[in-house]
Amino acid sequence: MIVTNTAPQFYEKKANSKFLLLVLFGEYIQPRGGEIWLSDLLYLLDLVGLGEHTARSTINRMAREGWFTVTKDGRNSRFSLTEHGAKIMQGGTLRVNETALAEWDGAWHMITYSLPEQQRKQRNTLRKQLNWLGYGSLGPGFWISPNNRHGELRPILESLHIEKSVHLFSGEYNGLLTTQELVSQCWDLDDLTSDYIEFSRFYEQELEQFEQAEPTPADCFVKRFMLTVRLFPILQKDPNLPLSMLPDQWPGELGRKLFTQYRTMLTPTVDQFVDGILKR
Repeated sequence: MIVTNTAPQFYEKKANSKFLLLVLFGEYIQPRGGEIWLSDLLYLLDLVGLGEHTARSTINRMAREGWFTVTKDGRNSRFSLTEHGAKIMQGGTLRVNETALAEWDGAWHMITYSLPEQQRKQRNTLRKQLNWLGYGSLGPGFWISPNNRHGELRPILESLHIEKSVHLFSGEYNGLLTTQELVSQCWDLDDLTSDYIEFSRFYEQELEQFEQAEPTPADCFVKRFMLTVRLFPILQKDPNLPLSMLPDQWPGELGRKLFTQYRTMLTPTVDQFVDGILKR
């Protein structure tokens, strides 16, 4: 029914069902009031390759975990994100639409912590959140970023109940390493470069094929959905460094440009398609 290109090398791992649900809510359902009938939810998930059995199982599990609020109307059910889920979605949306710092004031924003073994779960969750926000580790319990993420960090620390065990600082680096040496210690730009090159090659071909084809609205929905799904693993590695810290001809610029261009082309058709489903 829907023909999509083979996944490129940078996205060999199949996205898990929970991730697909979160992308669906963050990109399409939250901006439209945040509620969707179960039947419509299953239909959209089926379009992106998530079968009914797996979809129902994932939806029910996430509801038990506190992601969804379920409203019954006879035999039908409407799903919406809880406040907790909506906050996480907001953070993901910000990262997708974020642009690199054109200028950097020279300040590094640091986080330090020492969490005992009894708080291992919170420690592991914090590390994942710091990676997602683009922090790089200089050593155990010591992370840095040229972007000021303290405002985004505080609610995370509060939700983990570790705000008194974590310390935030901002200031200049006065050590002996150059900025580029600091960057190379904290982030693997070579790996990220390869990912962006693969992403760009794939979507240059996609754009060319799209301009010659006549995709249905459902096709356009799948293409736009997968565009975001395929960018996310790269964003998880990308610290969004200021342009002055990046190598010349940084492939991330082309990758993000193609992402924006293709997404803009697909959006009018996809908006009409999804609006029609959610309003019926």
